[in-house]
Amino acid sequence: AARAVEAIAAQQVVAEAFDWHLAFVSELVHLALLDMQYTTIQRTLFCELWSEDQVDRLLKEIATPIDFPFRWKTTLASERGMALATMESGNLDRLGQAYSPVPFVTPRMIESYLDESIVWETLGAEDLNTAVRLTQQYEAASRQRLERQGISTRSDGWVEQLLGPALSACTQAYARSERTRRLTALALQIKAYFLRHGSWPDSLDALKEDGVNEAELCLPNGNRFFYVPGDESCELADRPRRPGESDADDDYSTSPKRQVVIIGHH
Repeated sequence: AARAVEAIAAQQVVAEAFDWHLAFVSELVHLALLDMQYTTIQRTLFCELWSEDQVDRLLKEIATPIDFPFRWKTTLASERGMALATMESGNLDRLGQAYSPVPFVTPRMIESYLDESIVWETLGAEDLNTAVRLTQQYEAASRQRLERQGISTRSDGWVEQLLGPALSACTQAYARSERTRRLTALALQIKAYFLRHGSWPDSLDALKEDGVNEAELCLPNGNRFFYVPGDESCELADRPRRPGESDADDDYSTSPKRQVVIIGHH
């Protein structure tokens, strides 16, 4: 168990190695590595592996949520710097073949990019749920605008094409990661409750006796996690099973499907 704790801690160290605030690509790698750590913890909770102290250590390691507005602002600033350097070099081939039809960069094109990047920054200035909604709306509106204008070449509407399509995907990745972190932390709290009291909590409200607050019982959107206690184990999920869903549909990883953690003491 001691070696397993150190191995899980090492996963966080690897994730932090990609914590550059440099580009959305590195942000996605960072989130994927964090999700690997969360999933590893989830899969250990079915068996009787951890002591109370070890559970507390795991909780501390994943207790801090991502500061989304800060990461969004700093990552966009880095993206903006790299894009401006490329545009000022006049070599859009470095941005990929999608932009090669643009023969040269004009001051107006740079101004348009800067104006649009201010809009992108405001999309993530508030909480994560708002950012997911706003980036989805922005992407849909941009797509409709380009279709309505009958864009026939990549040089038209190139600002929207530069980063716009990635914004919604990135905010959704942040949201999935935060949902997985909260699910994992709450599963650890349930495990800690069992180690302290010798039984599963009757409900999530029982965890408040041990200092868990209401926000920790909820998803980022404010809905409560779904909890079903049993005799030998209990189930924690991000939502109830829908009609027609079976155990085979449950996903014990970080996909957008129903996320489930089975907590036991075998």
